[in-house]
Amino acid sequence: MHNGLTASDTAAGLPISAEHFAGLLGGALAGVVPQHLGALRWDSREVEGGDVFIALHGSALDGHAFIPAALAQGAALLVVDEAHALEEHVRDVPHIRVPDTNIALRTAAHLYRMELGAPVVGITGSAGKTTTKELTAHLLAGTLRVGMTQANLNTITGVPQSILMTRPPIDVFVAEVAMSQQGEIRELCEVITPDIGVLLNVGRAHIGLLGSQENIAHAKGEIFESLPASGHAVCNADDPLACGEVARSRAPVVWFGCSDHADIRGEIRSAPHEQLRLTISDSSASVTVDTPLVGHHFAYNVLAAIAVGRILEVPLEMLAERLSTFQVPGQRGTVRSTRMGASLIDDSYNSSTPAVLAALDVLAGSPSRERIAVIGDMLELGTFAVEDHESVGKKAASAATRLLAVGEYAEAVARGAREEGMPEDCIVCARDADEACDVAKSWDAQDVTFLVKGSHGVHLETVVAALTGEEG
Repeated sequence: MHNGLTASDTAAGLPISAEHFAGLLGGALAGVVPQHLGALRWDSREVEGGDVFIALHGSALDGHAFIPAALAQGAALLVVDEAHALEEHVRDVPHIRVPDTNIALRTAAHLYRMELGAPVVGITGSAGKTTTKELTAHLLAGTLRVGMTQANLNTITGVPQSILMTRPPIDVFVAEVAMSQQGEIRELCEVITPDIGVLLNVGRAHIGLLGSQENIAHAKGEIFESLPASGHAVCNADDPLACGEVARSRAPVVWFGCSDHADIRGEIRSAPHEQLRLTISDSSASVTVDTPLVGHHFAYNVLAAIAVGRILEVPLEMLAERLSTFQVPGQRGTVRSTRMGASLIDDSYNSSTPAVLAALDVLAGSPSRERIAVIGDMLELGTFAVEDHESVGKKAASAATRLLAVGEYAEAVARGAREEGMPEDCIVCARDADEACDVAKSWDAQDVTFLVKGSHGVHLETVVAALTGEEG
């Protein structure tokens, strides 16, 4: 058996012929297509010479309107609705016509997933999905050939794209599964038909859309409903809301966590600001491993990935050996250096209430003279937004010596910090990331540790770039 990742490689192009692709889509191929096709794209801005552009229907935009842009970028093959197939800018280039491009993409991905013939792991949760997906793929790649969803392609369009770009043979496919509404995970699971379903946690992400954490738990639990009796449900034993969803699974449950009754059990042996040292035990063995991850909250990502590996019969010792060589995904707790020599915890990719509180625990343990929390808005909290941002500010008052709050709810964060005794002259509010850059740079110095944490839409990666000198 060959070891390593067989990730969806856009540089290598679509791994099947145009004729095969048309068959999977259930469409009719017209025109002469090149023997080798580039990557499958649904964003015209990402199209490169030789790529395949599929014109999907979004909630606000129709991809068919961007066909001229895709062709200008060098698209070699189009996938279009039948209603658009006779338009001038379509009929004169190679294309596959289907009744509905969105449905055809899902159908093609499902059929190709079956052709690949490998078990699928679906990973969902309110926080840590991408890190756990990357961890799981890395640990398994020491023994198995692994396909995986790429970057943050975790939606009903992104996951099928990754599947169709996967080059066989593979032994397992690891998929990150996202949602913002009830039914979305169920719909995505109809495409990927997972054999192993992982529920990491239930937080308040998307609570503004779903109304309550119980509703979030029910939406996340759709992944358990999709499992066959021959599969496995993998659940966080220390998260009561997650635990409440396992009754929906026909498959047996494998529990992970730090409590005694977990099947895959972790015991943390490091301080919150140190690289995570973890003793991991199952029914047959126990190992202690030093990981490159900083913070106790990453223990659950590790344990979930280990649980998947053990289900797939990879020995615990081999998984632990792979764990020590894992590279942390960018903007998810990566430790970097600033231009002036400060330490920078770059957790700027996304944020939720439990995640930012955990990140502040990491900052609190820093021995630096100054501990600076750069906290951006947590989005989609609805009526809980003010309350949760104030609670983050209160935590920041004990974890940080200075606070830079960024975004619409900056004043709520600042108010929470003031109420807990942080001096007024240690608190600055910024309207947006651009305004925050100048403040952060003015505080950059040696013997300082920065934490940068906010939802993706706040774009705190610009603050990180300003501190590291990578802006522009």
